[in-house]
Amino acid sequence: MSSTRAVPPALPEPDSVCTPGPWQHRAVSTNGIHLHVADVLPDNWEERHQPGELPHLVLFIHGYAENWWIWRHLLKPVATAGFHAMSVDLRGYGNSDKPPEGYDLPTAAEDIYGLIRATGHHTATIVAQGLGGAVAWTLANKHPEHVTELVLVSSPHPRVYHDDPIRRSLSGRTFPGQFISAQLPRLSEWRMKGDNWVKDYLSSRTRKGWLETREGAETLDMISMSLRIPKVAYCANEYLRWISRAYFRPDGWDYYKKMDKELPLRATIIVGAQDDTVSGAALEGSEKYVEQLNLIQILNAGYFPQLEQADEFEKILLDTLIH
Repeated sequence: MSSTRAVPPALPEPDSVCTPGPWQHRAVSTNGIHLHVADVLPDNWEERHQPGELPHLVLFIHGYAENWWIWRHLLKPVATAGFHAMSVDLRGYGNSDKPPEGYDLPTAAEDIYGLIRATGHHTATIVAQGLGGAVAWTLANKHPEHVTELVLVSSPHPRVYHDDPIRRSLSGRTFPGQFISAQLPRLSEWRMKGDNWVKDYLSSRTRKGWLETREGAETLDMISMSLRIPKVAYCANEYLRWISRAYFRPDGWDYYKKMDKELPLRATIIVGAQDDTVSGAALEGSEKYVEQLNLIQILNAGYFPQLEQADEFEKILLDTLIH
């Protein structure tokens, strides 16, 4: 009597995140690694301009457990408005390299700085969310002459954000679970690749019923698949481990000390009205770190307003970029 064992499904390849669209996918060498980007130029740009001439770069950076795809709807509209629109997979995510180290904010910021320069640009406007927002703040601090503006989604300044979960916990509000679970290597990665983690993660951060929409279902499928790419879940949590432990390590002390200065630029923070991942106090507390801070709230949206209320978010973003 013979028995057969169920064959586990094959793990997705890193380039599984490279979905087709009006963008091109490419690997860019920066800071000793290759980062995957998807980018779009204005229509007929190369035919109408000299070789090497480029419009201003608008660079999108995703958050924790995500990838470049989260910004896909905005690439073509931003390019149509006259910009070079580009979305990147951070180190350790998607189709980017996954080296054994470098999952800290200063290194990630240097990755992005090198990306800007390697793609032929001197400056960029950064649009970022969550973890990507922390990278953007760090980049602007380290290389202020290369960042013209920050447009952030639920991303207060790292100095105020680091204290925010602690204050919320002491006041009776929920401590962000991913920071706690990330401290348990292997277990946290195993959970992230399970059937329910992504669904629970998204449903707790988005407006009621959004996950049942077509956009919600596609987002669930993409993030679930991308976290099963070898090493991605581990790399994602390595960022959180560094952030959580930074106050207890000399390199973290040095980082937060250097971040304590005002940046000579405008920052716009966009937040969904139903997003409770950060407090209003943390958002407002970011004002001391920039020359000008604008706070914009989008109704009937949670943590992902660029997906939950895509049309309104696009209008706000284009208005911000143009003005």
